[in-house]
Amino acid sequence: MLVLGAVSAVFAFGGGSGGRGGSGVAGAAEAVATAATQTINAQSADVSMSMNVSATGLSDSLTASGAFNFAQKTGSMTMTIPVNGTQYSEQEILDGSTIYVNVSGLGSGLTPPNTPWVAVPVDQSDNSDSGLSTLDPTPLLQQLKSAGATVSSLGQTTYDGTLATEYEATLPPSALESGMGALSSASGQNFGADFPDMTIDIYVTQDNLLKALVVPTYSFDIVGQTISVQMTMSFSNYGTAVNVTPPPPDQVEPFSQFGVGLGNSGSTGNTGNSGNSGCGCSNV
Repeated sequence: MLVLGAVSAVFAFGGGSGGRGGSGVAGAAEAVATAATQTINAQSADVSMSMNVSATGLSDSLTASGAFNFAQKTGSMTMTIPVNGTQYSEQEILDGSTIYVNVSGLGSGLTPPNTPWVAVPVDQSDNSDSGLSTLDPTPLLQQLKSAGATVSSLGQTTYDGTLATEYEATLPPSALESGMGALSSASGQNFGADFPDMTIDIYVTQDNLLKALVVPTYSFDIVGQTISVQMTMSFSNYGTAVNVTPPPPDQVEPFSQFGVGLGNSGSTGNTGNSGNSGCGCSNV
């Protein structure tokens, strides 16, 4: 969980601001910021994500797909997670102020059989101790507008059959380190991470909507390991109807009770590590 928690912190991109250079670069940065705003203003879209993480000779891939209403902060997504060679699943429902996570697909013993859902307040979901974080892309879109990136236009291209303009954003180590700083503060650990610049390919449609965010390959050192990450987040079907229904209250337990007694539960693989859901299972 430590490594994937660090990956999550890095991909939060941090905050901060940075210089953007000449007028052409500034124009590209403004175009990306406009696309992020337009995407949020479009209110909803289908979202898919894939991530490959490798370290110490091991490699795992995570995939997820769902739909989100950016304006109302509602949506749902199903994530497929590798655990020691077996594929497990985790379902998330975002209902405004609460994230509901169904962990029954991760193995037995994570929750009582009659309460497969864990409720996490949105303002607690980014705490590294939880191991649960919404896949709602809205914060990422907001951060695209403020992170200290240098952005340049690579011109017209086609992405997944859609005509788009490709932009290349380079995030400085300072932006990434701020994300790790938040993780270190929450966990009480000093990770000793060493970050190079991160390059992100951003594809914007002719309607000024985001089509995809791609991190081709990004490697960084943390806790004595070199971690390599590839990530793609794609957007489609803008304006799609997003209807979510929270699980019945009697099937939900608060996050504070999640993982209690895991040591004796006989749960699958490493899913019980610190009560983390899913991503904690990976040996990466």
